[in-house]
Amino acid sequence: MKKIKLTYTEEMKVQDLLWKQEKEDLEIMERLQKSIVMEAINKGLSVYVYQYSHNNEYMTEVYADEQHYLWECEHGTSEIRNFGYCRSLLQYLEKLLNKEVEHDHYLDN
Repeated sequence: MKKIKLTYTEEMKVQDLLWKQEKEDLEIMERLQKSIVMEAINKGLSVYVYQYSHNNEYMTEVYADEQHYLWECEHGTSEIRNFGYCRSLLQYLEKLLNKEVEHDHYLDN
């Protein structure tokens, strides 16, 4: 079976390099991370994401669904899947799309 791939653009590469130097453009990073999530959803991934800007960094947290997000807000753990740059977010979503990893299910414990 052919693996599902997400698009990693030149603009994403540039922002990721800037991220390593703490010089990324937050508005561009927000747009790019949102586009990665939308592409994954359009290719069949079912996730709940929480995206926000914090300490001059744009972040995306990935949850199995909204129920798991709400559980995390109430209980808090160190197991949050959060991403501050494009490449790591893209790779994680690709792994979920290709069923190479599964979401943590805190509610099942």
